[in-house]
Amino acid sequence: MQHAAELVGEINTTTSHINTISSTYLQPLKTFNNVVSTISNVHPYTQMALGVLTGAAQVIIAQVNLDHSVSSLLSKVQSVYEFLLEEDTKANLDMMKDTLAHIAQVVSSCAQFIENYSETKELWQRAAKSIFSKSQFIVDEYSKALDGLMQKFHDHTVCNTTINVPCVLDIFKDLNLDGMAYAERAGPDTTKKCMDGTRVEILKEIVDWINDPDVNVPRIFWLHGQASRGKSAIAHTVALEYKNAGGLRACFCFTRDRQAEH
Repeated sequence: MQHAAELVGEINTTTSHINTISSTYLQPLKTFNNVVSTISNVHPYTQMALGVLTGAAQVIIAQVNLDHSVSSLLSKVQSVYEFLLEEDTKANLDMMKDTLAHIAQVVSSCAQFIENYSETKELWQRAAKSIFSKSQFIVDEYSKALDGLMQKFHDHTVCNTTINVPCVLDIFKDLNLDGMAYAERAGPDTTKKCMDGTRVEILKEIVDWINDPDVNVPRIFWLHGQASRGKSAIAHTVALEYKNAGGLRACFCFTRDRQAEH
């Protein structure tokens, strides 16, 4: 009976914690997802970052079974979405789209950490790693990055091009794939990016397709046209901007004159 009572007590505590998370930390994320659909007439690059932030919010909202170890990170993410919902922030989205993209990149990384937290915790336990120190280090790094970016946005300061965010896999050196060789020039190329303000309509069409939540949306966007019409520039632009916003999952480019990679 005593053991049963203890189990019931643990369940009640967990339920209370989940309810607290839903009502406190997650409400700004839910509100943001609703508000984003009402934001119109923004640059496609801004729209990309907003789409990544919406996706990250959806991932975090789905992870309701979390323990206290990530509460401080959820609190920080909550403050980010509250900041993005402020009228002054929304009014300057296009002006600060680069900083917004970096915010999206860090929040997207936070969402991946939260989504994989339970699995990561088990890995740490099996590897006899200190769960608290490792998770706290990652949370602290995310918090510092987000605080700095929100301050830059608030001050209308140009953001640095590189934002360092912690990688969970770095804890396990044998799982780190950073040294893996890949085909030369396989990724997006900054020299092939569209000039800002050009091809806005087709970029917006592609962004709308990427962000479309409809399960029946086509899985492939076939971009075609005559040679030298800018197809490669459009593809590289989308890849680069989504990479900057933390939304790129894979990219490969090829050309007929590179026979070795065929």
